[in-house]
Amino acid sequence: MIVEQVLSKLRELMTLLQTDRDFSDIENIAQTYKDLPFKRVAKILSGITDSNIYIVDNNGIILGYDELYTMDSPRFTAYLEQRQFPDFYIQELNKITKTYENITVDESYTAFPVENKDIFGNGVTTIIPIFVSGKRLGNLSLARIGKLFETSDLILAEYSATVVGLELLYYINHKEQEEIREKERISLAISSLSYSEKEAIRCIFSTISTLEVRITASKIATDYNITRSVIVNALRKLESAGLLEAQSLGMKGTHIKLKNNTILEELKYMM
Repeated sequence: MIVEQVLSKLRELMTLLQTDRDFSDIENIAQTYKDLPFKRVAKILSGITDSNIYIVDNNGIILGYDELYTMDSPRFTAYLEQRQFPDFYIQELNKITKTYENITVDESYTAFPVENKDIFGNGVTTIIPIFVSGKRLGNLSLARIGKLFETSDLILAEYSATVVGLELLYYINHKEQEEIREKERISLAISSLSYSEKEAIRCIFSTISTLEVRITASKIATDYNITRSVIVNALRKLESAGLLEAQSLGMKGTHIKLKNNTILEELKYMM
């Protein structure tokens, strides 16, 4: 690839990202690609670099991917469906501190399934750590078949990693702000409860480890010497605050569903 072609692809990359940025409307993107916030970025990079793209954070959570080559592995497909690479693989990736290009299928860093070495014998992987301001945020993995990553490819790939790093930093900051706002909302909802209502909520959630549970208000009232009306009022207040959904099951009790794990953790902590 000559210099003009590299520059052309760099311009194409910037144009695509500027006109189709994942986070230009982050609230909408969060709803559309809740489990794959970097899906569109990965697709853009895949087309520019002619390779499979996998964008993962330091914990192995898959933030986005796009495949030109199907890996044809139930195990690998499960990783993608679960949006999570295994710990042993991420521990290996996080040892890489600079671009590691043209990794063969026989090496532990390869993106190709080891059980399909015969199929992808000429497959190569390039791993690029994603750093922003000296802080490691994740990894960009590129995989292709039958063609080595040349210097021109690596220029594109490393530039892509820089772009992804900036987007990832923005995403992380946004998520942190979301968590702060969520905790403030939970704190405000709890502060609206009376002392007896807080005790009722504490009795309900102190031993719960899942987001959904079925309770019997009359039994809790008897066990903890709390009136049933206090329990009902406490649940109604938290439901009005958007922290949970409560559905009466008649004689079978009440089905409670918390909106997320943060709410469960904060309810336990604040009580």
